[in-house]
Amino acid sequence: MAALVFKIFTLTIRTAAKPLAGRFQAWVLDHPTLRPAVVNLAQKMHKVEVGISRAAEGKVGKFFVGNMSDERALELASKVVSEGFVFGVGVTVIAWEYERQRKKDLDKKAKEDAFRQALDQKYIDEKALLEEENAQQSAMILGMIDRVDKLEQDLHELQEERERQRNSRWGMFSLQGR
Repeated sequence: MAALVFKIFTLTIRTAAKPLAGRFQAWVLDHPTLRPAVVNLAQKMHKVEVGISRAAEGKVGKFFVGNMSDERALELASKVVSEGFVFGVGVTVIAWEYERQRKKDLDKKAKEDAFRQALDQKYIDEKALLEEENAQQSAMILGMIDRVDKLEQDLHELQEERERQRNSRWGMFSLQGR
């Protein structure tokens, strides 16, 4: 939802930039310090434009470009100021949107890194717990093996003892000879 509001806001700024450009243009052309600078810029742009068109026509060499009339220079200057203002607003909005998206991506990456780090820590903790349980179970198994060995030994000794007792009771009546 916030992205939609942001897009509408930037579209509104871009739309409002055109009428504001007209006001900015009037202000610049009425300003005593900026007016001569803008007219001078328009004269230079005219010279560059003529030079480019001559080069495109294949004409080379030195050439003279006269100044435009003040009326034509002011007209070109007003277009330059107006379009420059709209362009500046567009660049600002794009830069602002880019920075906002970059921060959003950085936040997303930070969350992913934190999540990944939490998973890694959980893995390490579970591995340590499993190793501890494995060690305990191994100790229990070894204890059980010792008990089984002792029980087998005790059983074997009991069987031998019973066999001796049986042989000693029936000593002479044993059926061994048969």
